[in-house]
Parts: sequence; C-alpha cells; structure tokens
Amino acid sequence: MKNNSFTLYLRILKNLSLRNVKIRYRQAAIGIIWAALKPTITVLIFLIVFKLIIKLNIKTGIHYELYLLSGIIPWFFFSQTFNDIVLSMLDNPHFISKISLSKTLIPLSYILVNCIELAFMIIAYILISLLVFNEFVVIFFPIVLFILILFTFIIGLSFSVLIIFYRDIKHIIPIILQAGIFLSPIAYPIDLVPEKFLSVYFLNPITGFIELFRWTIISGYKLNFGYVSISMFSALIFSILSIIIYKKNKHKLAELI
Repeated sequence: MKNNSFTLYLRILKNLSLRNVKIRYRQAAIGIIWAALKPTITVLIFLIVFKLIIKLNIKTGIHYELYLLSGIIPWFFFSQTFNDIVLSMLDNPHFISKISLSKTLIPLSYILVNCIELAFMIIAYILISLLVFNEFVVIFFPIVLFILILFTFIIGLSFSVLIIFYRDIKHIIPIILQAGIFLSPIAYPIDLVPEKFLSVYFLNPITGFIELFRWTIISGYKLNFGYVSISMFSALIFSILSIIIYKKNKHKLAELI
C-alpha cells in the first residue's frame, strides 16, 4: 500500500513539473535555453552599467565577469524559486481543496523546474569560466547547492501558507526580492561594506550562500568563515521558524483557499 502511494506521489509530481515547464516556456522560441541566457544577459547589463557608464573601479581580486555571474546564479535561483513556491498554493486552489495527498507536492514541482534551470545556468558558467578565463574549481559544490535548494524550499513553503492568510504578501515579496539584489554581494565585493555593519549584513542568509557558491567554483576565492557562519546560523533559524509555521497552519489551507 505504501509503495502504491509513493508511486502515485511521484507520478503526480512528475506531471505537475512537466505542466510547469510547458507553462513557463509556452510560445518561447528557444525554450529552456533562456535559463542560461537570463543570467548571462544580466551580467552584460551590470558590466555595461558599472564598467562603461558609471566606470566604477571594482576590485574583487578575480575576474569581475566571473564574480558577477557567480553571484547572479544563486540569486536568480533563490528569487525565482522562492517567488514560485510562495504563489504555488494560491495558484492551485483546486489541488489544495480536493486532493488528500501532501500539499508539498505543488511547491516541490516548482523546485524541480527551477533546478533544471539552475543546471543550465551552471553549465553556462562552467563553459564561460573554462573557455574564456581558463579556470574552474569545484570544492563542496554539490553540498552548497543542496543546502541552498533545501533552504529555498523550506522558506518558500512557510510563505506559501502565510499568503493564504495574508494576501498582501503577494505585493510585498517583489519589493523584498528587489531590495535583496542590493543587500546581497552580487555586483560589489564584501570589502565595500563597512566593517561595523558586516555582522548585520551577514544576517541575510543569501549573502552567505553567494559567498559559499563563489568559494566552491572560483579558484583562489577567499572566504571569511566567521561571517559566513552568521549567515548559516541565520538560515537555520529561519528554516526552523518556517517549519513551525507550515506545520501549524497546513491543516487550515483547504478551508481558506
């Protein structure tokens, strides 16, 4: 009986994921290739703005193009996936109210779609890193990715429940994500942040994930483990609170959606 339920669970998850892929890339001429093009185009925009227009002299100790791309990839994944998961239950009311299987199926289906996009982004990074700059290193890379994916899923899951109770969250999330671009070390190095604010700055979990991501894929990248540990502890606290929120409210969803 348990095997049959698990098989059904996987079948529904597969169908939901395929549906999400079709919806996202419907009528797109180059389809999922956009997953690799989006961060690459963003890097070009940042380079044009910071290097050619503003002519800002940013010293990162590594190729600035790789610095940008290695910050944009984890941010793209987090922001896109988090936003998808937050809206997932609100956008699938019939699934929530009529199907007795775990409600985590819906956000999981969005995770899988975005993991496919993440894979394309990483492949693009590797090609650019090797072919253009002739460097690439992998240290604990799969572990960092797994923790980032798990964190994004847990945080998004709690907000996907809260948004059912407080619909204003739908309008607040884009503002938070927009601010996150400037509050995370995507286009500028940590050195530009005044030292007295670093402890507060690293309370942002994504800051730690971006720094760890860079450390795993850029040769010679220096990591401040002390400050990154603040981000990881912050991520742990957010995750625990998110699990509590989800477990406390998941049984009320069918009544309110």
